[in-house]
Amino acid sequence: MNTCTRPACGRRHYALGLCQRDYLRQRKHDDPAATYRPYELQKSDVDEAAVRRLMAGDPPAAYTRPERAEAVRQLHGAGLTDNQIAARIRVERVTVWRVRTRMGLPTNRERTRREAGGGTPSYLLPHPWLAASVSDARRRAAS
Repeated sequence: MNTCTRPACGRRHYALGLCQRDYLRQRKHDDPAATYRPYELQKSDVDEAAVRRLMAGDPPAAYTRPERAEAVRQLHGAGLTDNQIAARIRVERVTVWRVRTRMGLPTNRERTRREAGGGTPSYLLPHPWLAASVSDARRRAAS
């Protein structure tokens, strides 16, 4: 049985003289000894202008994972839910969930009307073309 040619590996040969793990690292990073760097270690890779654009809802054409993670962290700190963050930075909700759980952040739940101080939440408001008929119906019911 052939083994990996990278020193101190000893795994079974997969392709090009490397084991499967080292072969995939070679293909992705051009270095079979590359290791995963968590988001916390990638802080130097964050472009603050890209993060600000993501948070404003105007994502740049290309941004990095650490920039997306930083935007999720800041928007989560502002109290936005996963759905609201996903809509803001234009990614899937599950992507926000993955980033948030990797960073160990708890779920932000949507505040109820009572907690928010009354009023109708925006997602319960009718379509603009129905607004007049709804307010007329409420007025008739109140009198």
